[in-house]
Amino acid sequence: MQNLKVRTFHPTLRNAMVFVLLSMAFIVLQRSLQSGLPFMNSVFLMGVARDEWPLAVLALPVLYGCWRHRTWSRTAFAVFCTWVAFKGMEGLFLNFDKMVLVVLFFQVVFSYAFYQLLTWTFGLAFFSPNYQADTQHPPMGLKVPAVFTITGSAPLTGRLTNWDRQGAFVHLDVSLPPGAVVGELAVIWEGRPFKAKGAVVAETWDGRGIGIEWQDQLNADGGWAELVALFEDYGNRPGLLR
Repeated sequence: MQNLKVRTFHPTLRNAMVFVLLSMAFIVLQRSLQSGLPFMNSVFLMGVARDEWPLAVLALPVLYGCWRHRTWSRTAFAVFCTWVAFKGMEGLFLNFDKMVLVVLFFQVVFSYAFYQLLTWTFGLAFFSPNYQADTQHPPMGLKVPAVFTITGSAPLTGRLTNWDRQGAFVHLDVSLPPGAVVGELAVIWEGRPFKAKGAVVAETWDGRGIGIEWQDQLNADGGWAELVALFEDYGNRPGLLR
């Protein structure tokens, strides 16, 4: 995924950040049980901060990458969760506790689940331009003209560069007007109009590439899901646009 200006905070990224913080709390609580010191003891917390500094160092890039919606945060998340699992197992060898073992098991399970969710999220069409800035010129393998209409503004023409059932990415002929958030995307395919309303959740730095997440698929004239199914029947895939 190119570096994009993200206008929304996707729930998967937000929940992943919360999970990272809870994982750090799990290690701190495990250390508290091992040492027999209360969790809020200042001496204990200073010792944890001194001994567990790698945990914070690994957590920071994950939190930043998720906040900025960077694809590399998925790798940073995997490294962080591996370190948490290692520290959890190390603590069990030093002082076995059944409750900690159960919590560690669920931590590993949820780590894998969140990793898969991050993979899915970064693969969504509205977060994936599917083109390089210097390749938007003819000829292209497949051209799908699109028109994005914003209330009170002239229609913006462009071409579809990525799509799925949750949204689409469009390369416009001109830059998106400042402040534009919600609009209607229309795609004409085989003489039939397919429309969907959505919010611009991401855009390229030049304002000409926009990622749109659907809010209403306007089934009266042809729904977006129907267009995606039609593309699938014809074997049209976003990869053919390159």
